[in-house]
Amino acid sequence: MVKYVSSLDDSLFDEETKAGYVKLLRAQMSDYEQILLYYNSLSEQGTAWNTKRGEKFPEEAGFISRYRMIKNWPPNFPMFGVLPVYLYKEDSDKWKGMGKRFFEHSKLPIANCVGNLNQ
Repeated sequence: MVKYVSSLDDSLFDEETKAGYVKLLRAQMSDYEQILLYYNSLSEQGTAWNTKRGEKFPEEAGFISRYRMIKNWPPNFPMFGVLPVYLYKEDSDKWKGMGKRFFEHSKLPIANCVGNLNQ
């Protein structure tokens, strides 16, 4: 669905309209489904979710950044591997500069990261 919406003709659907459609889809996803989407995006099969196609932001960002697909995270979820706050820091800052939030939580709890060096 996200790929289909992103490929709609730009002359008929502007970026804000496309984002609105994808937001409806994201609203149907639980927090845990968004977590699974994030981990899937790190695999070879999920590269379209993170692959940038150019410099124009957000239109040419990967699907997760472009549509802020992993906005909701349960604050107590034990995360593994690369934390999204680090992976998407640059994109998060760009969204913040546009007056929008990339993550619902202003700061994800680092203490819940499995293998955290600060523990």
